[in-house]
Amino acid sequence: MKAMVASTYSMAPATRRYIRSIGVTVFAIALVGTIGQSRGMIRRSLDPTGLVFVDGAFAGLALVMWRLAGRRVIIDDDSIQVTGGLTPRTLRREEILGWQTRRGYRSTRYYVIVPHDEGLGELALPPFLKVDAHFHNWMQSIPKLHE
Repeated sequence: MKAMVASTYSMAPATRRYIRSIGVTVFAIALVGTIGQSRGMIRRSLDPTGLVFVDGAFAGLALVMWRLAGRRVIIDDDSIQVTGGLTPRTLRREEILGWQTRRGYRSTRYYVIVPHDEGLGELALPPFLKVDAHFHNWMQSIPKLHE
């Protein structure tokens, strides 16, 4: 039997840009507020330390959104992996009980890979993946679980 080459799937580019732009916009709004308060254009509600903390928190949020939008799914003969997020996760085929779909924000559907061992935790695939027949065949090769 011929070994399968690993295939990589990511979010649709438009979705990735949209998520990243939200993070950058939120940070930009916080930065404008900081500049406005420090120049006296906006009534000061925080001291300089508070402003730095708020800007740092929004910058952190923007970075997390940027990383999550860049997640990729890599499948090969015996495993599925999600990389590019906060921490990479891999499940080997023998660890997989099955898959199901869930509804996320605004009823967006996404795949969840469920392991036999609950201690491993479910592997949620990013929504809006650009997939092909090869991806669907791989998913059909493991059992579909009912929600």
